[in-house]
Amino acid sequence: MMDLNYWIEYVFTLIIVLGIILLLLIVAWSLFVIYLKYSNREVVSMNFVLLEIAVPKDNEIKIDAVEQMFASLFSIKKGGFWQKFKAQQHISLEIVGKKEDIRFYISCHKDNMELIEKMVAGTYPGTRVKQVDEYNIFYKDAKVAFAELALKNNSFKPIKTYKDLPVDSLASITSALAKFGDNEAAAIQIIISPAESEWSKSGEGYVSKTKKDEANPEKAKFKMNPQDMEAITNKTSKVGYLTTVRLVSIAPTEGQAKANLSNLKGTFSQFSGNQNGFSSRTIRLKQMFMVDFLYRYQSMWGNNSVLSVDELATVWHLPNKTIETPHVYWLTFRFVVGTISL
Repeated sequence: MMDLNYWIEYVFTLIIVLGIILLLLIVAWSLFVIYLKYSNREVVSMNFVLLEIAVPKDNEIKIDAVEQMFASLFSIKKGGFWQKFKAQQHISLEIVGKKEDIRFYISCHKDNMELIEKMVAGTYPGTRVKQVDEYNIFYKDAKVAFAELALKNNSFKPIKTYKDLPVDSLASITSALAKFGDNEAAAIQIIISPAESEWSKSGEGYVSKTKKDEANPEKAKFKMNPQDMEAITNKTSKVGYLTTVRLVSIAPTEGQAKANLSNLKGTFSQFSGNQNGFSSRTIRLKQMFMVDFLYRYQSMWGNNSVLSVDELATVWHLPNKTIETPHVYWLTFRFVVGTISL
């Protein structure tokens, strides 16, 4: 009997030890893959260029054209087995507000500069795309408040898009940026990179399982709104971008910096629907956040928010003549399509 107990205890202990070893190997492998993906991200960042974009004030370009632009931009995605150990190329979409000055930017690797210029100029004819030096919203003794936004629920669940909103979402965002006084500023930084297909497959599986459960009286606890399922199907039918949204506010006092940040965060509530919306992520390492912001790094940890091309176009696009917010930096003359001003 003692031999039997001994062997049971031995096997049980062995299973626990092997389980711990397996867990450690999985963690080590995951960290190794992250290292392979992001070990050269500083080198990549140092080869980024900043493009300032100014559109004619009388342009009538609608958001669906920007959706198509992002769908075409997805061509930068790289495939193949070894790509699993490399980071996808990323791009930063930005809006910066200072006192009486609101400007739009795209930052990308210099190898993608011509592609971005052609896509923007093709979407917004007569637009000026100008390579510029880095802007600086910081100054000595300034108080800084910041936030990072992510989707509240699974990425396959949609937020509101321009088709659901009564007015251009940019009106609310630019209005928040137009109210700054002396030594106040804010930046919206949206880092995007082509997402793998797992998020859309999860959505397809969710819809399929929900339909099967609804057809089975024993499993059907509630009936899902058909419009919600259609919205998920619509989102998963489009390509998507892994998306990190960062907000930074600068002001002479901490209270004003936080108040301006709160106003800016509030503008993202317009995208909240009955299935998904944006919420603030907990930032545990504040210094790392600022490094990520300044170097325009894609988040390494816990970033699983994917926006479909129509959602992304809703959140970031260039203004047209319906935007009446003061202090937007407009182009006062038209540029020849396909020209980069250096």
